[in-house]
Amino acid sequence: MDDRDTHVGVLILGGGFAGVRCALTLADEGIPCTLIDKSDGLDYHHDLYEVAASPLPSKAVRQLYQHLEHFTYASIFAGKRVNRVKANILQIHLKQNAVTTTAGNFIYDHLVIALGGRPADFLVPGAHEFTKKLWSLEEAYGIHDALFELAKKGRGKAIIFGGGFLG
Repeated sequence: MDDRDTHVGVLILGGGFAGVRCALTLADEGIPCTLIDKSDGLDYHHDLYEVAASPLPSKAVRQLYQHLEHFTYASIFAGKRVNRVKANILQIHLKQNAVTTTAGNFIYDHLVIALGGRPADFLVPGAHEFTKKLWSLEEAYGIHDALFELAKKGRGKAIIFGGGFLG
């Protein structure tokens, strides 16, 4: 690390629900913070399972669900003391209180790691490697298209892993 590093009091890695909520809470308490995320905003896709499991053809599904919401960090943090940095995280140096990103190095006093979760595969061998995930609209479209093709052909195999909304 060198003198070109950026020093911040609170550094938040990840701009999902947890990272955004943390930044808003800190800002409301008058504590400035820096949030680093690879995207420009937060996707709120509460209907992803409906997209994936819809019986409608691909074109209709994409038209029907184009309303799913994307909130830019600029709009979420408007008027708040939150510095947003669009970057990929390359390395976390816990002993040095530093993070290396594609936008440079950040030295922090406090670190919040909110980099998301992992689908529950219950440690079933092969489940993580071979299942389609449902974390984004594009993944929901992929699941929909795969299931729709199987149904259209009238043959093939699909294994439903999980009993959530999609399962």
